[in-house]
Amino acid sequence: MEETQNLAWEAPSHEHTERSTDWYWALGVLALSASIVSLLLHNPLFAVIIVLGSLSLGIIASRKPENYPVEIDPQGITMGDNLYLYRSLESFWIDTETRDFPHLIVASRSILVPQLIVPIANVDARNVRDFLLNYLPEKEQYESPFTRVAEIFGF
Repeated sequence: MEETQNLAWEAPSHEHTERSTDWYWALGVLALSASIVSLLLHNPLFAVIIVLGSLSLGIIASRKPENYPVEIDPQGITMGDNLYLYRSLESFWIDTETRDFPHLIVASRSILVPQLIVPIANVDARNVRDFLLNYLPEKEQYESPFTRVAEIFGF
């Protein structure tokens, strides 16, 4: 069998949605209202959690995506500083229909990261598919519903 060449590209960490100042005001008003109701119900801990959660949500929503390197080699799939060995992965699918660009969906055996979703850029998706067929089975799969809901809300 001939030596296969590694595939590498850069992918954004997430799809960024610009938000208006009205969105941040609405988040603040909702968080403040929920916190006041929580305090009126004698639950100050929940009020603190609501405030901290809304602050975190606002910070995450304002972040611009960073590009991280993706490399597929005979050892596994490397995304940024994380190496996912093929033995920890179950299958893959390249979805070319649900978005404007193809993306790689990899089912993982990990409970913490059950699915890897990687945009494919500057590399032919057929080359990615041909390379991964040497190491993983191809099985049709789609993003989890939670990922889709997060995208609907712009996260």
